[in-house]
Formats: sequence, structure tokens, C-alpha cells
Amino acid sequence: MKEVCRSTSRPVINVDSDGYLSAGEVKLSRDSSAYEVGFHCNLTIQAPKTYRVMIVVRRVSIRFYPVTQNSKICIDFLRIFNGVSNLHLSRKICGQETFDWKSDEIYSSRQTSALTVQFFTFPWDKNLVRDGFDLAFTVFNMSEDGNCFGKNRFQCNNSACISDFLVCDGHNNCGDRSDESKSGHSKCFDEPLDLDASFPISGFIVIVFAMVLAILTCAFILIPCWSRSLRLLRPFMTTHNSRASQCDSLPDTPMSTINHREVQNNDRVDDDPPPYEEVVADPPSISTPPSAESSSFA
Repeated sequence: MKEVCRSTSRPVINVDSDGYLSAGEVKLSRDSSAYEVGFHCNLTIQAPKTYRVMIVVRRVSIRFYPVTQNSKICIDFLRIFNGVSNLHLSRKICGQETFDWKSDEIYSSRQTSALTVQFFTFPWDKNLVRDGFDLAFTVFNMSEDGNCFGKNRFQCNNSACISDFLVCDGHNNCGDRSDESKSGHSKCFDEPLDLDASFPISGFIVIVFAMVLAILTCAFILIPCWSRSLRLLRPFMTTHNSRASQCDSLPDTPMSTINHREVQNNDRVDDDPPPYEEVVADPPSISTPPSAESSSFA
């Protein structure tokens, strides 16, 4: 709402009569940050002709002064108006409260196809600033003679007709929660489902399911690859094991007891050379070269 109000002085949201675009949420800020003091804005939610608008206040966090345990004075406030007139349908809404499905504050347009949301803040006491509000809106029309006119319509227990796409979406689109009850639709839970209240449980279930799915996917991919790797390595592992067994069968002989002369080598002379004294005592004879006179030439 804060971003829309800054872009125009009189913002209007035009909503469809059917489908998912026939409902939505309005928050003061997209990032849930604390609102500014001295800020005020009127936002109109406009439905097509012959249709009406319903607003459900889900959460408020607006500055106030407590007077007694059951009473308070609003510093800033939220208020709902019928159409674009000054006829307010709600009191000044403030405080710190989250409404469950049994205590929703519900406001619907009367003889008009629009509702206006007003948010007003005083320009002082910045230390008490909170983060605003959260509300849901739905476009509906009333049934005639017990029948809903139009395609894909769901009839609520209070005779309101909403889009069938909004059934069991976690929001009180009917105003009496009949769109969130299993008795109203087969795809709903036994108890009314509140997305905000059930988020921790549903979020935990989703996380666990995602983790299990990831583990199964990894196992499905890695186990065949591991088996194939073992099959490819099996011949090498067999050769290595056979060589290891041959090495294990050798005798444990110390290196110092090995006679190196037992090593066989075809290129090695087995006999040792004669002692040096024998060679010197009996030197080999040296032949006398032929004389120059006895040499002849052809």
C-alpha cells in the first residue's frame, strides 16, 4: 500500500470477478518494514458492476496506548469505508493482534462494488512505530434462489458466491470459512486451513519431503555409476591380488644371507681373474718383430 500511495494520490485496485485475480492481499509494505509517521492514504478496491467486495482483516500492528486490559486509544489507525464515500463500516482498528479463522474482522460493501481502506498515522513519537497490517479481499456476488450465476462459482454457506479457484487456498474468502472446510469441498482439509498459522508445520513437511526426494535422486544416480566403476576396476583388482599372493608365498630370507654368486647372468664371466702376483712372476713373452733386412717386396 505504501508504494502504491506514493505513486498516485487516489490509488484504485480493479479486481476481476472470476479466477485467481478475484482475490488478493493488501499489506502496508512489501518488506514488512516499520511504517513512517505522518503517512496517510486511501486505497479503493473496485470490483466489476453487480459484484461486491469483502475484506478480512488478518493482522494488525499499529501504534496505540493501552488504557485498561480491554480498552486502548489508537495513535494510528486502519479503517474501512463503503465505496468511496465517508460512510465507514469499521471502527478505528489498531493494536498488536493476529486474528485466527474464528475471530476474523470481516467487512463487505453495501449496495456498491467497492471498498476503501484508509490508513492514518500521526507525525510524532517515532519510537513506537510498528509494521502496519495485513488484510485479504475477495470479489463476490449473492446467490439468487439458492443458485450461483456464472462459470466456476462456489456457493458459501452464507449465500455468497465466489470463484471456484479460491476454494481451499488458505484464505477466508467466503467470510464464514465454508470455502476452507472439507464439507464444502472435497479437496479441503478436515479443519480450516490458515496458511499463516500452519506455515511452520507445512514448511517443515515440505522441507523433509524435499530432502528425502534429493537423497533418493542422488542414490538413483550414484549407485549405478558406483556399480559400473566396480565392474571396470575388477580386472585390475584381481591382477593386483594375484601378484600380492605370489609375493606373500616367497620365503622370508634376510638380505645378508643371500650369496650373490648364485645370481645367474649370461653376460657375466663366472671365473675370477688370476692374482696379480702370478701375472708378474711369469710375464707373457713378447715376440721379436721381423728385421728390416729380411723383408722383401714383391
